[in-house]
Amino acid sequence: MSDNIIPKASFVVLPHLYTKLLRTPVGQLSNTHVLEVLSQDKGFFAAIKNSFIDFDSQKDLNQVLQQLTWSGFRDRLSSILLFKRKFGKYPKKSDLELVEAIKKFVEDFSAFEANSNGRLHLLGLYVLSQSHSDQDQKNLSLADLETVKDFLVPMTKKSERIDLLILILFYMSQYVPREKLIILLSAFDGFESLFSILSSSEQKSVLSEIFTYCASIDDKEFFMFKESV
Repeated sequence: MSDNIIPKASFVVLPHLYTKLLRTPVGQLSNTHVLEVLSQDKGFFAAIKNSFIDFDSQKDLNQVLQQLTWSGFRDRLSSILLFKRKFGKYPKKSDLELVEAIKKFVEDFSAFEANSNGRLHLLGLYVLSQSHSDQDQKNLSLADLETVKDFLVPMTKKSERIDLLILILFYMSQYVPREKLIILLSAFDGFESLFSILSSSEQKSVLSEIFTYCASIDDKEFFMFKESV
């Protein structure tokens, strides 16, 4: 990281109903459930319908979802949000170029993610969204997070909360030597084991960043450290 400046997590307003879907294992996401959840956010749902009119002129999102499958539908929803974040309005059609970086990030870390849920995609969406928010600080980039990939290689089990694990490792790496983190991950036994090697001030610093991310994605369960990752 240039100039030894540690990128900070910024609070970003994301549609919480959508982030809830991204935190849900794919096996639990039926087309009916996805549309029922999204329809509760009237404004976002209307924008979705308008942005998919090139797929179905009748704005039948069930047909669109069947055609694209959840992963393709999800990619386009995120592109809509990124467009609005950047230009201040929803687009007339989705643009997959806006999510290419997210798709690569997901591919790079997918081997470490359990249950094929959308948490990697969610982290990617968060990072790209915050890059358009606060111009006065150095925000996280997906390239920053790629630096922790080697830490995960020794893990013997996949993570159900891979997004949180990646963020924790990134911010821990400013306090803990690389070699020690790799050894720690080879016998990884939950978030609590990671925080136990940090001082109180270091814990406070790392947790501050994780709090900000969790508030952005409406994840209230993070601090149950003893729960499996």
